[in-house]
Amino acid sequence: MRGDVALDAIREVPCAVASAPAGYAATAPHQPRRIAVGWDASPEADEALEWAVQLAERTAGEVRILHVGDLPGDGTRLEAVCRAAADRVPATSQRLEGEPQAALSKVEDADLLVLGSRGRSPLRRVLGGSVSADVVHHARCPVVVLPRGVQAPVETTA
Repeated sequence: MRGDVALDAIREVPCAVASAPAGYAATAPHQPRRIAVGWDASPEADEALEWAVQLAERTAGEVRILHVGDLPGDGTRLEAVCRAAADRVPATSQRLEGEPQAALSKVEDADLLVLGSRGRSPLRRVLGGSVSADVVHHARCPVVVLPRGVQAPVETTA
């Protein structure tokens, strides 16, 4: 999905929503191996990270945990979640500068960007303003937005 259809889906559906930039299908890898995750120490970001790690396990991929600006506390929680992810797949963390929407939208060196969504009240959905919706609208790479409580990627068999 792309554009307004993707934005409407993010606001309304209770499942993960994927969006890719125009023309992406022509250059897409068979499976995402470079998986970036927007992480802000929220429960939704933790769920997105777990989803990304499980996908990386299935695709022999790697995870890069992206955070924008300063994190609560002294950064030990980020170090801990990065170590836990690295016990399962190659994992690193990277600090981005600027506003979350702009910084995450500029991610290019990933096959997939995974974001958690806090979900919004009906009024907030109408007004918009979520980081995930803005990133989907402007992203340079494919994005998956996971609403609260979404389970791990579906396992496929050949």
